Formats: sequence, C-alpha cells, structure tokens
Amino acid sequence: EGFKALAISLATFEAGFTQTISIVLLLLMLMRMARALLGALTSMPPLVLLATVVTSTVIGPVPTVLRLVLTPLVRMEVFVTRLAQDLLGSADDRDADEAGPGP
Repeated sequence: EGFKALAISLATFEAGFTQTISIVLLLLMLMRMARALLGALTSMPPLVLLATVVTSTVIGPVPTVLRLVLTPLVRMEVFVTRLAQDLLGSADDRDADEAGPGP
C-alpha cells in the first residue's frame, strides 16, 4: 500500500516538480548504494566479512566515544586555567598597586 502510494505520488508529481525529481534521485542513489553493499558482501570470503563487521562495530565508534568523554574534561581544564589566570592576575595587580610606583 505504501509503495503503491509512493509510486502514484511520484508519477503524478504530487509533491511538485523539483521535490519529485529530488526524491527520485535520492531513491536511485540509495538503490545504487544497496547494490554496491550487497555486491561487496557477496564477493568477500566469510572470514573477511566477519573481520570487517567486527572492526567496524568495535573500532569505528572509538573516536566518537573518546570525544564524548574527553570534551567535558578539556572544557573544565580550560575553565579552571582561565579562572586561575584571572585570580592570579588580580593578585599580581594588587601587589603592584600596594608597592606603589616603580623606581
């Protein structure tokens, strides 16, 4: 039912000319990607396929997880560093004011 409604919608340009052309091009790209993926999966030996799947699922997300964990720590370090610079800078200014003018 859904595929039939989509086909009729595309054939009658129900969504407008440019939207329909965009949808058709997107569907063509998705079909090409699926065909390439299936071709790659069927041409690989089973051991290589297993190694590919394992490395993609285990090693692939590591940079994202590291960024997720390290970003708050880096932000906290920058905050503390700037806060310390502001406080120490204020203390240095007070010491200079108390000492009076230079020689």
